Amino acid sequence: MRPFSPLPEPLARGPFALAEAWPTGLTQARARGRDLAAPYWGVRTPGLSGTFLDRVLAADQIRAVDEAFSHDTAARLLALPLPRPWEDDEQIHICGETELPRLRRVGIVSHRGLERRPVVTSHGVPCTDPVTTWADLAGVLTLDDLVVLGDGMVRRGSGVSISDLRHVISSRRGRRGVVRLRDAVSLVRVGSDSPMETRARLVFVRGALPEPELNAAVLDDAGGWLATGDFVWREKRVVAEFDGDHHRTDRRQWQIDVARRESVQASGWTYVQLTGQTVTNPILADRLVRRLRRLLLDDEGPTSALIRDE
Repeated sequence: MRPFSPLPEPLARGPFALAEAWPTGLTQARARGRDLAAPYWGVRTPGLSGTFLDRVLAADQIRAVDEAFSHDTAARLLALPLPRPWEDDEQIHICGETELPRLRRVGIVSHRGLERRPVVTSHGVPCTDPVTTWADLAGVLTLDDLVVLGDGMVRRGSGVSISDLRHVISSRRGRRGVVRLRDAVSLVRVGSDSPMETRARLVFVRGALPEPELNAAVLDDAGGWLATGDFVWREKRVVAEFDGDHHRTDRRQWQIDVARRESVQASGWTYVQLTGQTVTNPILADRLVRRLRRLLLDDEGPTSALIRDE
């Protein structure tokens, strides 16, 4: 096969709009080369990579100056915890000002109202800010997904507070999703360190359990530090921890976990180990709630409550 001729230097670095490429010497024949991807009409990308960021940078070539990425696309740019990973057929969302024409391309969803949305920069492109993005997703995410997103945004040191979430809700009275946003913000808490920790906490909420401290210190009788527990019910001396797959596949991590659990239990605490199945399987989740109710709401002493996938 005859090799393709080199692209003009400015075009070889990444996605480019054809309208801006012709003055560089690009020919019609070269623009049709099979080594160039065409993610959108009027855009070419050197190579055939289809990652999320590739798609965003390609869309950025035809985005107007007064447009920014929004909704799911903004959430991914901001590394917010969406319920699903990027898929090749996912559309890119762009928001523009209400009075200006919308960008119309297959694979791009255009929204209006950018004049009411703060804009930040991520990966070198403009997108709606985290709080606005959270609110914009109320029409497509479930209540639990919104709480996961909210917990992820208000983590310690993030610069986003629950008050910020309430403020954006107050500006959206009467708009789609506002009731779900109010329900979600009532469940958002500072302290969850992962989406699965949030989902475990929601199991506790729906089981009418007392709210635990999140990622809090577990201490012995002398006040010495034993562990940092994902969920701590200090009065009843109960600690629950969520273990992801790496806790089982990483031998060193597993050994650390065993030693920590033994020291916690030796100091009179009940240790409850949670896993993905414990939280997402309805039967196991119900069993977990019933066991925690016995530990937290009945006057029983410390017991071994190790809960594993079954």
